Order: sequence, then structure tokens, then C-alpha cells
Amino acid sequence: MDQSAQTEATTAEIASEYWKLIRSFSKIVETLGPESRSRVEAQVRYSTNRLNAILSQVDMNLIVYRGEMFDSYLPVVAINADEFVGDANLIIQDTIEPTIMLGRRVIRTGKVYLTKG
Repeated sequence: MDQSAQTEATTAEIASEYWKLIRSFSKIVETLGPESRSRVEAQVRYSTNRLNAILSQVDMNLIVYRGEMFDSYLPVVAINADEFVGDANLIIQDTIEPTIMLGRRVIRTGKVYLTKG
């Protein structure tokens, strides 16, 4: 792997891990009191905006799927696909790891959790 490809892969990995951390914080918000909640919600919004701004500087972006029809052509792996062998009309319930694009090229395949539609 050349230096450029390694840098892309490392940046994508850091972005994915940072996104998961933001996601964890956003889930914690539900457990907080009103005073703390607004402060943490603001931090989640700020961190999300910063992540997107930083990635856009290098032409990267995150794709998060939720509520869309699952299609085998999407750049994701369904972590619970074995539960739905032969089933059609599957919906993406949640994104576990985002798909990461560099321009129009997928550099990191996302992971999703499916449910019946």
C-alpha cells in the first residue's frame, strides 16, 4: 500500500471511530437532566459539524443509513444478514459504522443492522 492509500485508510478509520464516539454521546443525552442535556447536545452538534468539515477538506464524507430499503448494491455489510436468509423487503434499522467515501469512491464499507420492512 502506498503512502497516499495508507493515509486515506487511516483517515477513514479515525473518522469512523470519531463518528462512533459522537454516536455514543448522543445516546447518553437521553439519560441526562435538562441542564446537562442541552450542553451535551450542543457538543454533539458541534463535533458532528467539525468532523464533516474536516473530512470535506480532503473530499471525504460519511454516509449513514437509517430507514432505507436494504439493497445488496449499497456499500454496506449487514451484520445480521444471516437472520433474514431469503427474506425480501428489508429495512436498514441502524448504522453501526458509516460508509466512507473519497469523492465518488468507497474507501470504507459501512456496517448496518437490518429489520423486516
